[in-house]
Amino acid sequence: MDRNSTIGLILISVILFAYFTFFNQTSNPAPVVETPKKVLLKSGTDSAAVVKTVNALSDSNFVNIPAKDIVIENEKLKVVFSSVGGGIKSAELKEYKDYKKNQLVLLDERSLDAKLIVPTTFGDVDLNTLNYISPVSNVFVKDTDSGSVVLETSVKGHKITQTFTLRKDAYLLSRKIDLGGLALKSNLITFDLTNYVKRTEADPAISKGQTTVNYYTDSFNSLSETSNDKEEQELSNAKWFTFKSKFFLVGLIAESPIAKLKVTSLGNVGDTTMIKTLGAKGDLAVNNGKVGFTYYIGPNHYQTCKKITEGFGDNVYLGWPVFNAINKYVIIPVFNFLEGIFSNYGLIIFVLVLIVKLVLFPLSYKSYLSMAKIKVLKPELDEIKARVGDDMQAQQQEQMKLYQSVGVNPLAGCIPVLLQMPILLSMFNFFPNAIELRHQSFLWADDLSIYDTFVKLPFSIPFGYGNHVSMFTILMTVATLVNTWYTSQMQANMSGPMKYMQYVMPVIFLFVLNSMSAGLTYYYFISTVITIAQQFIIKAGVDEGKIRAKLDTYQKGVKDGTTKKSRWQQRLEDAIKAQEEAKKSRKK
Repeated sequence: MDRNSTIGLILISVILFAYFTFFNQTSNPAPVVETPKKVLLKSGTDSAAVVKTVNALSDSNFVNIPAKDIVIENEKLKVVFSSVGGGIKSAELKEYKDYKKNQLVLLDERSLDAKLIVPTTFGDVDLNTLNYISPVSNVFVKDTDSGSVVLETSVKGHKITQTFTLRKDAYLLSRKIDLGGLALKSNLITFDLTNYVKRTEADPAISKGQTTVNYYTDSFNSLSETSNDKEEQELSNAKWFTFKSKFFLVGLIAESPIAKLKVTSLGNVGDTTMIKTLGAKGDLAVNNGKVGFTYYIGPNHYQTCKKITEGFGDNVYLGWPVFNAINKYVIIPVFNFLEGIFSNYGLIIFVLVLIVKLVLFPLSYKSYLSMAKIKVLKPELDEIKARVGDDMQAQQQEQMKLYQSVGVNPLAGCIPVLLQMPILLSMFNFFPNAIELRHQSFLWADDLSIYDTFVKLPFSIPFGYGNHVSMFTILMTVATLVNTWYTSQMQANMSGPMKYMQYVMPVIFLFVLNSMSAGLTYYYFISTVITIAQQFIIKAGVDEGKIRAKLDTYQKGVKDGTTKKSRWQQRLEDAIKAQEEAKKSRKK
């Protein structure tokens, strides 16, 4: 590998470092601070006055109804409503646990504040402050396609009915509202939702850095994940929005586009229990006195989300377009296939590495073969250095002439590495966002979706390393350094600072990746070990004597005109001639 190729690889490493750093912006956790539930009210409005005024509009037999819980559930989701307010009191995901290994209650009375305002001719009515009755107390959706809970109330003689329907084996809860002929000032009702996002993962800083509001109009978009400052966006004709945490979503999918929507986000600095405050306020169309929408309360799992509605799968971040496509159409299908065969996720990742390495083996072989060709030219390269001295431009020209004469493309060893980069970066996006790895243990790692804490430090190391030691990251770094050393033995003309620069990036990645998913660093470790093994195998099958003989034969053929130049060789020859002409022109 020549000097230009080496510089190219170093630049690639710098780009990777910048890419990893950009997508790994987390802060150190702050001390745990309990944040009381906040109630967002209109300016100058007292909450007690609102409840009293609205309840005064209710028919007398609905004013003093005792509080009662109504439950609807399926195998995946359990939602509890209260007869007082009629809204969601709690939502539990049955298949998931929180970071303390307790049942995951994604929403409760502390984390959700909701208003649903109906503009009537006699004043605004907040449906979530009325009292309701229900003919049932518990609905379990198991043997039928769906089940429903009906809540009824009455205002000014008009019966208002809310119907919540939960589908079998799904995280979708539809809400249909029949306003019963209420006289409206406009055909729009306003929802105002605030989600004080609960901490569900072990590291609150990482969780906070991946929590935001996503929304979809003509395309997918979102507020900043990493910012703790107040973020807001006003938009129109949104089809859906979600309050997204690291692995879970609370979303609203409208039956018709939301006329006006304002979404907000604010980081709760110093709070590791309620990590962010997310909000959404918008208008929904009323048709013939009725309005409907659907909640999604569930995991941020690509295969689940992509079936919900247009663009919903994009809630799972899978990287920039190229990496996104590789993950969607290659990595995820293969990963899901392996899930059907193996139950241990450490083994699944290991087999995934084997498959990727097998597919990329032809590129690895070509890269090694190119370096082997340059290695056998070491005597000639050393002779060029001795002859031209420190004149780098002359040295480069002479090297190009040598490569051209023997039919060697010095970039051939670099191009296969470049072609493998999209796979590498796709994995960087896949593993940290794969909910399948959540709470899956392997060896000393308790949870492959977060860094493995082999040693907890009583202090924090700067430059992003943190207050823990990730053993998979250390093993990955050691393996990368060994692979770098082994590869450098094939680089015939590397010397000076270049010889040592290649060892810098693995050390930098030790800091960058220490707080990344253990599944990711484990993958990189196994991948690097297999790369080293592949090089040993390739080396055993490559005869440098035969390579030297082929290069000599090619060189002889070029001289006597029996060897046809490739297009690359012709372009290289033209470039050398152009350089020589330019050099002559400068001397005149």
